[in-house]
Amino acid sequence: MRGKLRKLCAAEALLYREFSIFEGAHRRLQRGISIVQDPEDAKFPSMPMSALEAVPINFKLRAAEIGPRLVEMVNSAPPPDERHEQIVREALRERFSGFSCPECRGPLYEGRSESAEFRCRVGHAFPLQSLVEEATSTQERKMYEAVLSLEEGADISELAATRLREVDREQLLAEAKQLRQHAAAIRKMIEERKTPPVDV
Repeated sequence: MRGKLRKLCAAEALLYREFSIFEGAHRRLQRGISIVQDPEDAKFPSMPMSALEAVPINFKLRAAEIGPRLVEMVNSAPPPDERHEQIVREALRERFSGFSCPECRGPLYEGRSESAEFRCRVGHAFPLQSLVEEATSTQERKMYEAVLSLEEGADISELAATRLREVDREQLLAEAKQLRQHAAAIRKMIEERKTPPVDV
């Protein structure tokens, strides 16, 4: 059992070692090895298919084949070289910011250099000023989505009021009125919001 555990830990260490370095908004893989589950073997084929379309893939395997392949890679992996040590040192200079990426909602990491820059593991990179602007844009988009959802809910309630039992009509119309009030309140928030430019 301990031997298997050591091999799995070593496999995880190998995958961690083969991580990505980001420069600006572009992603550059450093000695990376990518494995994706065969879509025909996946419960949700769209997820591995997206990976196959987005990045170069070294291995497309069935789920049962991934573990043995990782162990094989660990056993045949060369010892870390000077470049690998440099990559690890660069990774240690990043820390989790506590924020989510405005683009993909993944975790954002802040570089420890003098110039504040935030990067996610997908490859999206933001100077602090851009992060503020992107976050503001995301917030407004989500508020507009809420407005649309509330107004659509009001329309559905009003439609139902014309077609369902008369005893339910008043409740449905009251619900529609309430939803439109909420939508109007959010619209007012958007219109009155002040977002001064950020100069960092």
